Amino acid sequence: MRSELVSRRKNRASKDRERRAHYALYLAVLPWYRNECIDVLKNRSEFDLSIFASSYALDPTVRTGVPESAYTGIRRFGLLNGRALLTAVPLRALSADACVVDLNPRSLGAWAVLIMRRLMKRRVVVWGHLHPRQGPASKTARVRSFMRGLADGAILYDYQSVGSALKEHPHQPVWTAPNAIYRRSEIEAAVVGGRNTLIYVGRLVPEKKVEQLVPAFVESELWREGYRLEIIGDGVCAGLIDDQILDAPEGARAAIARLGPVTDADKLKSSYARAVCSVSAGYVGLSCTQSLGFGVPMIYSINEPHAPELELREAGGMYGYEDSSVAGLATAMRRGVEHLSTCDFDARKLLSCIVREHYSAEAMASGIADALAGQVKATDAKFQNVRMFE
Repeated sequence: MRSELVSRRKNRASKDRERRAHYALYLAVLPWYRNECIDVLKNRSEFDLSIFASSYALDPTVRTGVPESAYTGIRRFGLLNGRALLTAVPLRALSADACVVDLNPRSLGAWAVLIMRRLMKRRVVVWGHLHPRQGPASKTARVRSFMRGLADGAILYDYQSVGSALKEHPHQPVWTAPNAIYRRSEIEAAVVGGRNTLIYVGRLVPEKKVEQLVPAFVESELWREGYRLEIIGDGVCAGLIDDQILDAPEGARAAIARLGPVTDADKLKSSYARAVCSVSAGYVGLSCTQSLGFGVPMIYSINEPHAPELELREAGGMYGYEDSSVAGLATAMRRGVEHLSTCDFDARKLLSCIVREHYSAEAMASGIADALAGQVKATDAKFQNVRMFE
């Protein structure tokens, strides 16, 4: 009798597995900051998910950092002196009920899966930024639009691009998977007694203009008033920044720290808890969702090819400056500190709540899951203005 019950349960479980849809993500790379989103997706019970990614993207500083158990590695081949990427195409990426590929014209593997699945009449959805950082007028924007036209839908990283996407392809469904790092439970403003730090968190690469951080802080002379500069991250500019710190005046040198990469949410929260504001001299992307999510407003250079996450400036926690020089950043640092000297904790909490509501790993995973299942839902976000800067 007992063996018969066990057999029935096994048969029932087998039938349940057969009924579950099989989906696939075929991506060039899965950086560490996708870990929470991928974990949420992998733990959804209504489908089986296969994930394929290579070890690093066209930019070698963007590397796959999710646990090895979460994905299947695929071989990569750099082509055209690193201007294009070809990755192996697994059979499961073609046979899945639905598949998501990168919205990136330089990924030849994405083109291959997109075209083959279209010929096989199997659903395929592209995922990425609507336009390249150079904007909708750039040459590759038209190629991206053509790529979207071959797909059964598009997943975008931000809310504001949905309207433009629908204008380009009115009959194509669009989903938003907001570019998020943390789960809702991790997104909160830290309570501290005082804040005396300006903080940068991100890759130390030329396009982020990180070489301006140390000289601008020195020129601002905020260090004479007890303020500090904390730089978190790693990259090709790390050595240059270390040299700049060594060359700084003694008092300024003691007020600057480069901590290397930190990805643990609790450790980062501790660093942000000391921060008056964060600083971005180059283009802004995930760094603004991270900073605002921890209740820390951001100083940023307006004249840069920013990622769509900049839509969060409508929440009021971002101070833009026009002069993109070292002197301009130094002035912005001082003005930012002046603006925020009277900023109360309630405003920081509200800023964090906005990010928690719209930019969580759960929200991101939900957008991807809906796209895989073909379930179209309203994807709109209205950001309350906290008015930290007047």
